[in-house]
Amino acid sequence: MNNKQKIMIALAAAGLMTACRAHAQQTAYSETDLLLNFRDTSSLTPADLAVDLGSVYTFVASHSAGTTVDLDPASGGQFTASQLTSTVGTPSSSAQIGFSAAAGDSTTSPANALFLTRVISGPSATGSGLTVSAPQGSSTQGATVQTIDNIGAGYTAGTQVGTHNAASVSSSSANSYQMQAVDINSVLDYQNQPVTAGAGGAIEGVQAGSGSVYEALWEVPAENPGVGRSGPTPSAPDTYEGYFTFQSDGEVDFTAAGVSAVPEPSTYADCLIAAVSLVALACRRQFRSTTA
Repeated sequence: MNNKQKIMIALAAAGLMTACRAHAQQTAYSETDLLLNFRDTSSLTPADLAVDLGSVYTFVASHSAGTTVDLDPASGGQFTASQLTSTVGTPSSSAQIGFSAAAGDSTTSPANALFLTRVISGPSATGSGLTVSAPQGSSTQGATVQTIDNIGAGYTAGTQVGTHNAASVSSSSANSYQMQAVDINSVLDYQNQPVTAGAGGAIEGVQAGSGSVYEALWEVPAENPGVGRSGPTPSAPDTYEGYFTFQSDGEVDFTAAGVSAVPEPSTYADCLIAAVSLVALACRRQFRSTTA
């Protein structure tokens, strides 16, 4: 095998791995996916925008400590700022855009872990939004997980926006962000569940066209049911994962708190196997050509 062939094989394998790592457009929601949700808080006329960032566990593990990633650059990324503003409107005093992120997991032990945002006052690990929530039972917290799953169904049924992982969802749809998560007072509280009712601050920030909005992302485990005990045992503490920044021009960033970058085995293992298979196939063909 000459050097040119070796280089071509190496580039092909590298390209395959890169393609596997890239965020392909998603059209379906899976439980544990992290949803970014946007709405016009002053009107039901504009559609909501839902963005599926994929597995929340992969999302928080794929950003190194202290690094910031632009989630909606002009091209590429999970969605673009222009897709955001064209769907929900450009943030302003007359079009105030609400924003939050959420994921639910009914399969962990104990079940019904949540990932929820809470507003913080600035780009640092301080402020009321970093107060941990009060423990609550798995069945109670499961109602919030179900609400998040319903919003995911709204994403799946929505209209894909561009070539990225965003969907336009009618704000009047039964499974929209507006209808599932907002109460009669227009406050985002996931149907009055205690985890969102003042425990750690509001979970939705509102961008009114000036400055930036900051929201901390927390993992919130349900209270341990205390198997074999006379009563429930304390849950594990909430885990701070980092924070989102929503700027007045529509840019959305995420800054990681400090989780080591660990790829999701089921995703990267398949990619690695495919890349190795590609190299093996090329080598096999080269061996046959030299022995013929």
